Amino acid sequence: MDFVTSSESLVVPPQTDYLNLALEIYSRCSLRQAQGSLINCAPPVVLAEPIPPTIGFKLASERASPLQEGKCLHVACSRSQDQRWMSVAWSDNVGVLQRTMSYCLRFRESTVSRDISTVRSEIWTATKEILDRDQMRWRIIMVSTENVDQDEHDTWLNLAEQYNKTRPVPVELTMLTVNTTSDLFLSPPLPPISMSVLNPQASSTPAATPLASGAILSPDQLGNAPTPPGGANIPANAPTPTDALFESDAEAFLADICDETWGVVLSHRLNGTLHLTEYRPALASGYLVRRKGATDSDGAFTMNVNILHTQRPPSSYETLLREILGMYRNLATLARVRGTRIVQHGTLPWHIATALRAQEVLSYVL
Repeated sequence: MDFVTSSESLVVPPQTDYLNLALEIYSRCSLRQAQGSLINCAPPVVLAEPIPPTIGFKLASERASPLQEGKCLHVACSRSQDQRWMSVAWSDNVGVLQRTMSYCLRFRESTVSRDISTVRSEIWTATKEILDRDQMRWRIIMVSTENVDQDEHDTWLNLAEQYNKTRPVPVELTMLTVNTTSDLFLSPPLPPISMSVLNPQASSTPAATPLASGAILSPDQLGNAPTPPGGANIPANAPTPTDALFESDAEAFLADICDETWGVVLSHRLNGTLHLTEYRPALASGYLVRRKGATDSDGAFTMNVNILHTQRPPSSYETLLREILGMYRNLATLARVRGTRIVQHGTLPWHIATALRAQEVLSYVL
């Protein structure tokens, strides 16, 4: 209510709040030709399609374009701390296909809970509806914000295996876990101690030797300043330094230093579970690091990313992690543009931040 009314003064929201409201209203406007579909809204902002490094031309009739080969569908699942709500968000690499749904597992002050396997089946059904839009080779990157036990791990694998039996082109499933409250903290190094602190006499300035009396040169005693050479050839309308025209550099670009993000791939594997008595190392571990401010002293936000399952060979685990970190960096930029800045100041990708925020609000309100 603070956005529209106040008992003390006239409410004038900032321009960013108006922009976020306009984007939210636009994203909720449904399309006429997409009634009954899971993806029935047009996003207000999307990312630019990256140029593929190679195009896989084949001497075979395919229903999908070779430019769309290997398209990614990101699925984020987040469960509330009281285990009553589970929110899921879907998105592709550029934000064209986006959807959010929440599932109630248990009502407040109730002992009857919903079967989690049924909820996972509904999530997979919604995922299949998005995949069936285009008959191409999809890559499903499923991420969870909490611990993934063996039962959940096997459930997603079985659902993907059963789905591949009905498709002419199988899907590739990759399972991840992220820790949004990472235990990695980065701070700039301490400034070096100057020598003046250790030896105050070393910084004292030596006194200048005075000149001998009568040796100080004075200006021209006759008051006639010498004329600069070539003064007659100086044009009367000489341009001032402010009139200089700067040529534009075609290779120059403007960068936002606050948007600087790094991907860190660890040389060791972290534990894929949060239980202290159980050790299940991840296939590859890394961090997504982003600046907190314009200076190094502000520190950085971090998000831990662990790969739990992939169909690729072990030699490509780190390469896959680098690729996913790059995708998450782009989706984090999309989240900041779309106004999803509440969760860790826009560091998280859009689908992770949306699912995390949805279950937090639902658990608090309902």
